[in-house]
Amino acid sequence: MRRLLLPALLFAATLPASAQNDVIPNASFDVWNALDPVDWLVTNDTDMNFRNVDAVGNARSGPFAAQMTVVPVPGFPSIPITPAMETCPPNTCRDDSDTTFDEATFPVSVRHEAFCGYYKASLLGGDKLLLGPILTLGDESPVAILNQNTGDGFISENADDWTRFVKPFTYVSDATPTAGVVVFTIVAESFPSQDFPTVGSTAALDDLYLCDLDGNPTGEGGGGLDSGDALLIVDDANTPTFADQNVEGLLGSLGFDVLVRSDEAASNSDAEDKAIILISGSVDPAVLTANYDATAVPLIVWEPELYDDLRLTTASGATASVTDLTIVEETHPIAVDFAAGDTTVYAVDSPMTFGQPGGDAVTVGAVDGQAVLFAYDDEAAMVSGTTPARRVGFFADQDGLSETTGAGVQLLENAIIWAADLDLSVAVEPIRGATPTTLTLATTFPNPFVGSTTIEYALPEAGYVSLEVYDVMGRRVAVLADEMQAAGRYSASWSAEGLAAGTYVAVLRADGQMQTRRMVLMW
Repeated sequence: MRRLLLPALLFAATLPASAQNDVIPNASFDVWNALDPVDWLVTNDTDMNFRNVDAVGNARSGPFAAQMTVVPVPGFPSIPITPAMETCPPNTCRDDSDTTFDEATFPVSVRHEAFCGYYKASLLGGDKLLLGPILTLGDESPVAILNQNTGDGFISENADDWTRFVKPFTYVSDATPTAGVVVFTIVAESFPSQDFPTVGSTAALDDLYLCDLDGNPTGEGGGGLDSGDALLIVDDANTPTFADQNVEGLLGSLGFDVLVRSDEAASNSDAEDKAIILISGSVDPAVLTANYDATAVPLIVWEPELYDDLRLTTASGATASVTDLTIVEETHPIAVDFAAGDTTVYAVDSPMTFGQPGGDAVTVGAVDGQAVLFAYDDEAAMVSGTTPARRVGFFADQDGLSETTGAGVQLLENAIIWAADLDLSVAVEPIRGATPTTLTLATTFPNPFVGSTTIEYALPEAGYVSLEVYDVMGRRVAVLADEMQAAGRYSASWSAEGLAAGTYVAVLRADGQMQTRRMVLMW
């Protein structure tokens, strides 16, 4: 069974610090790999053949919530297995494997007053839901905890409908925390005794966030993305498959408002004013009459029979059942954070969709020489003509996304970000006009970039300014400003010489505020 940091959290020990996105990752549990919620480490175990953390419907928002259940040890029904969940960072908590996860934190930047979210529970025998968020410093010193002695660290009331909780932090230091970690588990009424919780106790969680004492969200990042509207075409919009719901959840996590259409009901007009179109492998090409061949909207498709209709390939099909694809073009933005070579994208052997693209297509991933992940840029030459907008052929077959690993989910997320030209940083207005009225971190240019890029920002008033760049593991790689500056507009050139290709984040801090911009370095 994979290791959780649960014992350390229960007794408020110090934790290692790493960083990701200044938000609780996958806080709505709407994106799952084959076994676990993405960016969470849970106690499911394939070797022992049990699951005690599951994706469930009837979520408060999005397609899924996460439900923990106390289950019996297989073959020993009198011995309970306690479920637990812990945040873990992308790139280290990606696949279902026996990897040791030593870094479990995400960054925070202010003294949040409370921890909030929504739950439903059927706790038996006096069991309790233990809430284990801790805010720390980068030197691993705890700064804030939920006080178990006052009951703030537990939920003991059952709830049939989604119920909000607001649990105040107790600060044990005057410092401002720089990292956080969240853990949940179900414990016996007598906790901290070693008594087991009751088999059958359940607790479901959704929509977690850091907040003030009134339950209002606090801090920077997350929850405010507005990426536009997305069209997702599936076999049955009324009862979509787990795989299709997972895609819907991923789009929602990226800030899209998602319109889900059944294949037989989809029309060309559905694409109007959309930022991206996705066509699932679950669709029946025989009943899909809408044709998006000439639609000037980015499109991702994993139904191979549509490849020729969309002028993407000269032939298509499915590979033999496999778990790995080979990244053959690691410099493409879809392959950000991936190295050249084999990557496990399915938890079990399953076919992958392939095509034979032409023109200016870039094959990002392949299986036995067949292109299973390929992309056309805007106005690129296709099999015939040019693309009206970016196009991606994705590897998943009809059922593949039900068994996708975290790496497979990450590749789809990268494809969506690239195809829609999505900027995941805090939404701000471009710098223009004579006098800045708000703190503004503009879109970096170019982005993606090779070698160096320019970062522009605006200060509405004089003050102390910090402009830094971090890698995806939260390590600071550059300090571009660390001084008092007058109100006005500024630009800073950042050279990434000596750094690996991948995703970096520019972080601007001034006047007690923080804004971020995501940047992609290519070599």
